[in-house]
Amino acid sequence: MNTTDKARAAALVLACLDDSHDGASGVLDEAHAAGELPGLIAALTAGLAELLINTAGEENVRKTLSLVLLDAQLGAGEQA
Repeated sequence: MNTTDKARAAALVLACLDDSHDGASGVLDEAHAAGELPGLIAALTAGLAELLINTAGEENVRKTLSLVLLDAQLGAGEQA
C-alpha cells in the first residue's frame, strides 16, 4: 500500500463525512481509471482495522469479526 492509496482512502472517507457523492465518486473513479481500486480497498481496510483495534482491542476485534464470518456462513443457506 503506497501513499497514493492512503491519500485516496482519506479523501474518500472525508467525502463520505461531507456527504459528498460527487467527491466520493471522483475518488473511486480516479482509482478505478488507474487500476488501483485494490490498493484503495486495502488502505481503507488497514485504516478501519487500526481504528477498531485502538477502540476495542485486537482480541475483541478478532472475536467480533470471527462471529460475523460464522454468522454469514450459517446464514448463507437462507438467502435465495
